[in-house]
Amino acid sequence: GVSTTLGAFLAGVLLADSEYRHELESHIEPFKGLLLGLFFISVGMSMDLSLLQHMPLLVGGLVAALLLAKGLLLWPLGRTLGGLDGNDALRLAVLLACGGEFAFVVLKQAADQQLLSETVHGVLVLVITLSMALTPLLVVLAAKLLDVQAKKPEREYDTITPDAPPRVIIAGFGRMGQIVGRMLRAQNIPFVALESSVEQMDTLRRFSNTSLFFGDPARPDLLRAAQADKAEVFVLATDDPQANLRIARLVRRQFPHLKLVARARNRQHAFRLMDLGVDEPVRETFHSSLKMTRKTLEALGMAHEQAVDRVERFRRHDEKLLKTQYLVYDDETRLVQTSLEALSDLQKLLDADMSPEAAQERQSAAPVAAADPD
Repeated sequence: GVSTTLGAFLAGVLLADSEYRHELESHIEPFKGLLLGLFFISVGMSMDLSLLQHMPLLVGGLVAALLLAKGLLLWPLGRTLGGLDGNDALRLAVLLACGGEFAFVVLKQAADQQLLSETVHGVLVLVITLSMALTPLLVVLAAKLLDVQAKKPEREYDTITPDAPPRVIIAGFGRMGQIVGRMLRAQNIPFVALESSVEQMDTLRRFSNTSLFFGDPARPDLLRAAQADKAEVFVLATDDPQANLRIARLVRRQFPHLKLVARARNRQHAFRLMDLGVDEPVRETFHSSLKMTRKTLEALGMAHEQAVDRVERFRRHDEKLLKTQYLVYDDETRLVQTSLEALSDLQKLLDADMSPEAAQERQSAAPVAAADPD
């Protein structure tokens, strides 16, 4: 029962934090700049500047009252709830004191329902627009008042000049990326590592990482400079799940020949990567958790061979479950059901492993396994 404008806004708010947000972003991105420009052009064309000529004091007073009222509310909120100092609270008040774009939607809705007269609607639209236009001037004035120096330009990305075409490109050279890089270097496999953290770069450069370059792996021009078109494998080891998905989407689109080995934060992140064609995402804590489980079982008195067997059974069971749940991960009811079924199956599997028949089978299989070098 609402207008299409208000309905689209509410739908966007609801979907922005859903599992569909990445797909929506990829569809909306080409139109975002065009629609934003069209929106502000339409706002500008809807202004009745003659009202400013006929009622300058009223319009000017309302603009000042809007900026002052919101500023007086925002400053203490920044100080108390935000924990900001005086200067930062002032910056917050100046940046957010103007009227918002959603006010145009609300005023249009009110005018359509004849809750506001045409003159009042025109005055309010003009006041909000002028408050938005004055915000950049107020920001400059606040900067001069606080004597804020202009920030130095951000550090430029490195010029990538690999000695030879790399076989592997590593995106993110943190804890996981460094281990991959050390193994590759030990085997003389050429690679290029891209790291977007300045602090991490300054630390790693002390150890003469000649294959490491400062850059954003999500930029196609940097990947081309790193000769991604000649590489064989792309290792996605950044610790930001959202950045991982963006980079994986870019690599799949522009360098489809690359084999993608991707790091996953958790199950949901693994499902998103599988959507992009990553067959077996590497869950960053899965294998270390299995090792901790084995050590826990051994500490409880279980034999080493039996603990290893139990953990290996669980690993195979969980990897199978991951692929099963991927088919229904957008259906919460089915996801919960498969989890409960998998837990029941695992308990039955481990209970069967405790039976005398299973113990006898393991003992008879042990000499064969020892005799077989493979």
